[in-house]
Amino acid sequence: MNGDPSESELLRQALADSEDLHRELIRHLRNVLAVIRALIRQPVSENGHDPHEYRARLEGRVDALTRVQSTLLRDRRMGTDLEGLVRDQLAMFGTQAEHEVVIKGRAIRLSPRATGLMALLIHELAIGTLEDGSHPISVSWKAGKANGLKLVWTDRGAGERDLQWIERAFDYELSGSLTTKLDGGARRFLACLPAAHLI
Repeated sequence: MNGDPSESELLRQALADSEDLHRELIRHLRNVLAVIRALIRQPVSENGHDPHEYRARLEGRVDALTRVQSTLLRDRRMGTDLEGLVRDQLAMFGTQAEHEVVIKGRAIRLSPRATGLMALLIHELAIGTLEDGSHPISVSWKAGKANGLKLVWTDRGAGERDLQWIERAFDYELSGSLTTKLDGGARRFLACLPAAHLI
């Protein structure tokens, strides 16, 4: 005996790995479908009943969701780097969205379940900033096992944004929250997630 695993042991390990992969793929599919449900439930009325604008916005949101899927599929156990996700979503809008942007926070990774909705949130906030020209942008966060994640997006907008659909998704899908605060010339969006969504 040389201590090497037998063929039967190797086969059992291969089968176990295959079953783990199958379970991971099922969970991944459920997470993606949950986010798609949130998109579909969004009222058409936010776009003034214009089907072309509604389709354009929906396509943009699906693109934002798609961008993070390849990263997740490469290694779901590693999760998604939050700073990379923020920068990637802002990059979709070219140099305008990256103008006067400050991103600050320690390196953390989000669970696959939280990644899709966080990508959509950053996408929505970036669109709003472009539309009303509310630069500069600041994105910062703090995270820990005790208090979870607190991400703050700050811009110079004066009005509220209709983010009810994603607020509901954060609550229902992630047990998180999304709130807006107008403070003088600053507008702050606070996204909170339980520590269970940090890796």
